[in-house]
Amino acid sequence: MSLILQQIEQLFEDVHLAIKQQKYANAMILLRIAGEQWTILLCERHQITFKHLHQRERLRFLQQQALIDFKTLRFLRKLQSTGNRAVHQLQANPHQVIYYLTHLERYVSRYQQSTYMYS
Repeated sequence: MSLILQQIEQLFEDVHLAIKQQKYANAMILLRIAGEQWTILLCERHQITFKHLHQRERLRFLQQQALIDFKTLRFLRKLQSTGNRAVHQLQANPHQVIYYLTHLERYVSRYQQSTYMYS
């Protein structure tokens, strides 16, 4: 398992803990970071390395190269936007946190299955 994937798994654990503690803004911020890490994994999967690009720029590049489907792209953009609001307002909707956590865990699980199935 890659280092980034291990970091994502740790972020998921931290999100679950933040939810238990009802720290929804913290959970949303962690989910935003996990989404960024997962985007980096998607780039690495296609042997694309970015040293200093922001999430928006990475997503734009993946879209331009047709390396990400529209549904995933839209999800990651919304996650970034919602995470940004949590950072600046220090609050988040618990239902949104659960929604993004559930979906991001599913995306990462599918990534793992497709990547490591034949390892």
